[in-house]
Amino acid sequence: GMVRGVVVVKKDMSDIEASFKKHAYCFLVDPHGVIFLSSRDDMHLRSLWPLKQDTRQLLAASGQLGAGPFVPLLSHEAEDGRTVTFEREKLLVTRRSLGHDNWSVVLLNSTSHISAYRLFSIFTTFVFFSMTVVFFAVLYFSKDSAVMIASSERRYRSLVEGSPNCVALFNAEGICLTVNRSGVVLTGLQEKEIVGRPLDAVWHSRTSGGLEAVLRPVLQGSRYSYEPESARPDGRKVLWSAVLNPLAHASGRVSHFVGIFMDITERTAAEEELKSYHGQLEDLVKERTRELSESNERLQREMMERQHAEDARRDSEERFHSLFNLASDCIFLLDPSHPGGPVIVDVNLAAVTMHGYEREEMLGRPISFLNYPDDMKRLPDIMAGITTGEPVSFEIRHVRKDGTIVPLEVSARLISLGGKPYILGMDRDITMRKQAEDELQRHRENLEQLVEERTAELRTAVQLLTSEINFRKSAEETLKLSETKFRSLSQEFHTLLDAMSDELLLVAPDLTILWANKAFAARVGTDAAELSGRPCSAIWFDHAGKGNPDDALRSFSSGRPESIQISAADGRLLDIRAFPIKDDEGAVGSVIIVASDITEKATLQAEAMRAGHLASLGELSAGVAHEINNPITGIINYAQIIANMNPEGTHEHDIAKRIVREGDRIAGIVRSLLSFARERKEDKSVVQFPKIIMDSITLTETQIRKDHIHLRLTMPEDLPFVVVNPQQVQQVVLNIISNARYALNRRYPEADAEKVLDISGSEVVIDGARYVRMVFTDYGTGIPADAMEKVLNPFYSTKPVGEGTGLGLSISHGIITDHGGKLRIESREGLFTSVIIDLPAKESHGTQA
Repeated sequence: GMVRGVVVVKKDMSDIEASFKKHAYCFLVDPHGVIFLSSRDDMHLRSLWPLKQDTRQLLAASGQLGAGPFVPLLSHEAEDGRTVTFEREKLLVTRRSLGHDNWSVVLLNSTSHISAYRLFSIFTTFVFFSMTVVFFAVLYFSKDSAVMIASSERRYRSLVEGSPNCVALFNAEGICLTVNRSGVVLTGLQEKEIVGRPLDAVWHSRTSGGLEAVLRPVLQGSRYSYEPESARPDGRKVLWSAVLNPLAHASGRVSHFVGIFMDITERTAAEEELKSYHGQLEDLVKERTRELSESNERLQREMMERQHAEDARRDSEERFHSLFNLASDCIFLLDPSHPGGPVIVDVNLAAVTMHGYEREEMLGRPISFLNYPDDMKRLPDIMAGITTGEPVSFEIRHVRKDGTIVPLEVSARLISLGGKPYILGMDRDITMRKQAEDELQRHRENLEQLVEERTAELRTAVQLLTSEINFRKSAEETLKLSETKFRSLSQEFHTLLDAMSDELLLVAPDLTILWANKAFAARVGTDAAELSGRPCSAIWFDHAGKGNPDDALRSFSSGRPESIQISAADGRLLDIRAFPIKDDEGAVGSVIIVASDITEKATLQAEAMRAGHLASLGELSAGVAHEINNPITGIINYAQIIANMNPEGTHEHDIAKRIVREGDRIAGIVRSLLSFARERKEDKSVVQFPKIIMDSITLTETQIRKDHIHLRLTMPEDLPFVVVNPQQVQQVVLNIISNARYALNRRYPEADAEKVLDISGSEVVIDGARYVRMVFTDYGTGIPADAMEKVLNPFYSTKPVGEGTGLGLSISHGIITDHGGKLRIESREGLFTSVIIDLPAKESHGTQA
């Protein structure tokens, strides 16, 4: 396309470029004035004269000559024969067109010597003409004044002889009568070879008609200009620019004429040299014109596409600048590459207005000049955070131009514009917020003090208020007298109730809300005034997790205080207490409900209860183990004696062996029971994971059969050994089997073919290390997606209140982690739950302990 065309043109025109470089200023230009060849390399593909608006847009859109701007070398279009000023020098324009496509060759020659020659020629002609007139006038009027004639002739000759051009005097027949010294030098002839010879014998006319055609206008009294030629003795041809000026008598008859000849050989040679390339340039220009026409068609299409893109970009920029400058926050664009710290590249109007500087005063200066001196030491840490590429927020103080300090909240991040990193910072004036925070802190301190002072009064006030409500009819007159006091007390009462962290509700018999404090309104996400008249049950159930909050409203029917604990939707445990307010007749007119957050208290109680249970179970298990182990040891020993006394294969021997096995099983159950009650400090031993699985199934197979659960085991025989505490790992397995039984029974209360528990084992490699993996998969209720991240947390349970402590999976996870293993859970609600245990494999099989 475009690049190939340029290469071809440059290659084909290499000889012409060499010729161009012989001149100071020589150009090949297209019809628009764009330079395609130049005698100077720094002027290629520039415009010689100003481009039209549509041409400039077309070239800028194409990108062929760069993005512009196209600064012209000349102030107007170059015209042949005109003079122009370029680089503080006045130059003569010689312009020759090439073909019919308006391409042209432009040659700029210095006019300093031409102007001097012209001026001198005009001056010489004028002087010569004047002296001739004077000479003939003196001759006519003073024929006898020979001295004056001789003097005038000497002055005339000195002027003519001093001319740099050839000046000659001819008679009416065209015979040269005299010639100056410059004429002899320029023609290369002797004076005698010029004087006495006809004009065309020395200066040959190149037009038809010969000497007669030249003399005709001169003898008619007109000035005549033409370009003759002559030959020097050395054979070199000389071209002349000749001007013939007639000299007439008073009668008007021309008797003589003066010829002034200027050597234009060099200028003509340059023009001829340009003409010699005319044909070749025409062909090249035609080819280039064809290529440019094709390019222009493509450019027109691209220009339309780019125009649409430019319009879209311009609209986008206008929207951006509008948003940028209309933004209420201060926006800074910083250059982080400056060695002295980030430098301000751009700011919006809000930043200029807030800081009191002019925009020009801020641009180019480091952002640190606005920072409060005490905050300067934080800048390295702030810059380290920004350079990570993540958004950074911080507070800092700026100093306005008037010296006032303004606190700002800054959000900054690193962005890329044109491949270069910049910091975009948005500053928000937080003066009002800081003042509000200070004011809020003062009010908080006052409120805390007031709450402390009023807490004791609140209890008394609540009792008083309840009594006054119950006996309001009998105390109506007293109430009217103390109305002013009551209103003040009521206002204080509501203020104190709103300041309480506990949630308070006053509920009517129709179970609509009469009043609620701000703590309850904040939890349900609305204004306290909007709660009045709304159904209590709808609001409770919308924001309750587990438990029925309506149980607390039984105070309307029971007439006594009620209490219940529920789990809120946000995970908190609430203690809800209801206190009935009765009228004079003993009927409950309303109920005050107080909801307290006891999450932390319940957690501590559960931990203490769990610890107490474990301690009690430990003591019980130790006693049971002692009481059972002694007799079972005797039973096993007696059974073994019987077995030893009877030969193998006999009925007695078989029964004795069964008694030994069942006794061992009872001893194992006792040991397993003991492992739940207290932490045993046995050393770890080398065992096979499947054996722990089978021992655990032995303890639970009766329950599994009772629940009609299909147990599927997949255990390869060549699984590696593991080094573990068998009792602790068995505790984990039993907990997982218990959870699986619960989930399966919830989904399938009766026997079902899909009521399956899969237990499989395999060897895996994780991060280059060998592990033994056990996967327990039940197809029960599954775990909700929002609970997956919390099931391993202590005291978190998906089971109803009272059915689980939330400690099983947490303890199991801790045991597996202590053994260097991993426990993770995969589940889909309503489909399945898989518990995956990975324990490090022992490198070589040892003896099972």
